[in-house]
Amino acid sequence: MRARRAAALTLLGLLASVSVSAQPAPKSEKAARVVLRWRAVDGVHGYELQIATDERFASVVAQERVKEPVFRWPLPSAPHWWRVRSIDADERPGAWSPAQQVSFDVPTPAPLTPADGARVSCADAVSVAFATDPLVREWVVEVSDAADFKAAVVTRSEAPQVALGSLPPGTHWWRATAVDVRGRTGPSSAPRRFV
Repeated sequence: MRARRAAALTLLGLLASVSVSAQPAPKSEKAARVVLRWRAVDGVHGYELQIATDERFASVVAQERVKEPVFRWPLPSAPHWWRVRSIDADERPGAWSPAQQVSFDVPTPAPLTPADGARVSCADAVSVAFATDPLVREWVVEVSDAADFKAAVVTRSEAPQVALGSLPPGTHWWRATAVDVRGRTGPSSAPRRFV
């Protein structure tokens, strides 16, 4: 019994992952949540989690006790740090895990289709698609018949598939930027071309 209690006081290895969850298409940052996860520890009564605005935890903004190794928190507007420790059945806390930073940059769109160099029929409407991202509110696609994107046509969409319509025969280049749930525009994806 003593060995089990001692093990319960220390949070096991690899702390966690941070992910973002949201309602299917967040219209605002209020819909987006950070999901903090860590490895479960056998025999513990629960976990204590702290979130702070500084790495030394002088300014703690959230301190919670949870039963499961997961915590959902509103998307922060500035970098924050978090740490967690186990609590045994006698309410004794273990050591704090190393601090992990939580911050989010505007994502760069991850194009799926068409592939770079793809051939598409000029008789059909062309569309481009991206990997979904819960932080993206809108995708902005530029299409040009010149590699320098002079005189590009810009199309916006709240869905990760953007219809470009019918295009004239020839080589076209495209790239995209994302607008996140806070309205910030991120960097452009690498240019791709299709014929």
